[in-house]
Amino acid sequence: MENEIIERNKEDFKEWMGTQVKSNGRNYILGTINSYCNSLNKCPGKLVGVESRYKVSLFSYEDVELYNSIVEVLMSASNFDKVNDSSGHRTFSNSIKKYEEFLNEKKDFANGKWFPDENVYSPKLSKEGWLNLVKDSI
Repeated sequence: MENEIIERNKEDFKEWMGTQVKSNGRNYILGTINSYCNSLNKCPGKLVGVESRYKVSLFSYEDVELYNSIVEVLMSASNFDKVNDSSGHRTFSNSIKKYEEFLNEKKDFANGKWFPDENVYSPKLSKEGWLNLVKDSI
């Protein structure tokens, strides 16, 4: 069951990331999206001084409040900066932020907000696409 949740969240996140627009006006490329996914899966396991129950894929978390409390623990690891830097371009911390955005949008959508704010909406994802992303959250 846990692996199914991780895989579903990973695939939903990848689809969502494909719709996100960077500050330069371009969408994220597949290589960056895959790097973010790998980072969310693997980097928690590389952290020192963190209880083993926290060293799991961050795709395990669907509740944004719980996720944020776990991230706080992970970021307190003595080697967080080293792991973050070794992921290249601070991919770990950037992926943490993007997954939080993703969870917040899923939460907003599940609470009746059909589309993200106009300033972050990407027309590449239709209303049906958003419904598919959050179908398990409703």
